[in-house]
Amino acid sequence: MTREELHGDVRLDPAWPSILFERDEDADRSVNPARPTHFEDLHLDQVIGTIVASRPEHHLEPFFETPLRYTAGIAYRQAVFRDCENPVVRQALDTWSAHMRAVRGRLEDVRALPYRYEQDAWFLDAVSLYGEAVTALRAALDGAPIRSDGLVGFARALGRYADSSRFRLLREEAQTVRAALATIRYSLTIKGLKLTVRPFEDRPDYTAAVAATFSKFRQEDQNSYLVRFADARTMNRVEAEVVALVAKLFPDVFGRLTAFSDRHRDFLDPGVTRFDREIQFYLAYLDYRDRIRHGGLPFCYPELVAGESRVDVRRTFDLALAEKRMSETADPAPVVPNDFRLTPLEQIAIITGPNQGGKTTLARAIGQVFYLASLGCPVPGESAVIPAIDGVFTHFERAESAGSGRGQLKDDLIRLRSILDHATASSVVILNEVFTSTTFDDALYLSSEMLMRLQGLGALVVLVTFLVELQAGDPKRASFVALVDPHDPTRRTYRIIRNPGDGLSYAATLAERHRLTYPQLRERLTP
Repeated sequence: MTREELHGDVRLDPAWPSILFERDEDADRSVNPARPTHFEDLHLDQVIGTIVASRPEHHLEPFFETPLRYTAGIAYRQAVFRDCENPVVRQALDTWSAHMRAVRGRLEDVRALPYRYEQDAWFLDAVSLYGEAVTALRAALDGAPIRSDGLVGFARALGRYADSSRFRLLREEAQTVRAALATIRYSLTIKGLKLTVRPFEDRPDYTAAVAATFSKFRQEDQNSYLVRFADARTMNRVEAEVVALVAKLFPDVFGRLTAFSDRHRDFLDPGVTRFDREIQFYLAYLDYRDRIRHGGLPFCYPELVAGESRVDVRRTFDLALAEKRMSETADPAPVVPNDFRLTPLEQIAIITGPNQGGKTTLARAIGQVFYLASLGCPVPGESAVIPAIDGVFTHFERAESAGSGRGQLKDDLIRLRSILDHATASSVVILNEVFTSTTFDDALYLSSEMLMRLQGLGALVVLVTFLVELQAGDPKRASFVALVDPHDPTRRTYRIIRNPGDGLSYAATLAERHRLTYPQLRERLTP
């Protein structure tokens, strides 16, 4: 399939409104977009990879790699999502998808088949299925409780198309050709290796009489020597020769079949095929969401607020972690949801606590919420109120590359410089364990400078760090800490709350790692 066949005309056709894009500029950006650089850090490559894998023939990746720039476009998609959640609408869309999958299958077979008349027959079948699909979807949407501008606009366009002379004549001609083919009857004589095809001779059918005559000789539990012919999907050479001979007996009918195939090669309307692809964005994501939700984890439609930085996300979680846990067959550990709140005066969230305590997981979850919200999708969480953003930027620690020619610190500085050059007051910046390759004093100094610059930009920042000193009593900075079991500081709870970090749990973790806790010292020193 060529790029033109896949994407069609990306400009929005007023006759066929897009159910994904409210504006031309967003539709234009969805053609061959660059994958966002934060996908790997936020594990969105895994999440979206799983979603699109369910419908590979639709090439949905560009839709998930193109965040929307306007809150109106996001609301447009959220409304379509809500319509798709209605069981009546979902049943209609699933039936439509199955019909169109069959149409595409027939057309793929046409390209693969070696015999012309067989190609024409399968093509006729594809056109007939297409006509049935359009007619059935039109009827279903006419009676469905749809409210979104996207689906309502498409339903109107589909009604106009279904009533058009072009579509009606296509269906009528297909039905006429099929009816003509159904009238064909012929006689086939097989003598040795010779096949003879003649006009049909109406002779008596002795099948029932022969079966009745020999039924008296039938014994119970006897072996059957009947041979079933394989139901081959395509014709073999002999069958193709027979059809060619039949075509000579009925040149008018087969001529109409071939002419129909030649005349309607472009029978698929671009607006219909565009809808068929775009609707899969919604259906694929809802299937993924329902699978995660079946495990007891919540999803919600985020409320996007413009002009303020308030963040209030309840019971959110990392989608990639949830998917991984659900795939574990042997007693999977539960996913622990967390709350994340910032007041309108707060700009920077500093998350501290012990290693492996859920800090990075929460940071990823927050990034996923913001990005998926920018796609118009339901997000992981019980509720979410977040500001409208223009982009997500991330910096997660990566292993030093031997071929890069630069060390870890230089790599950190280059990547952070890029963030400072491109982030704005409407951006979200998520940083995880930066400057870990330096000394404590250097890390504290560099981190402080970095936060001051991001604070000056006005960006919303989430920083995962062991440097509790960065809190510094600044009213624009909120402190979050990963909790440990109060009775056993080495046991993680994966709960993260708003609370000043004191570093004690991390100190206990370090002591345990180096076998310096009191019980460990007693064990080591006991003779």
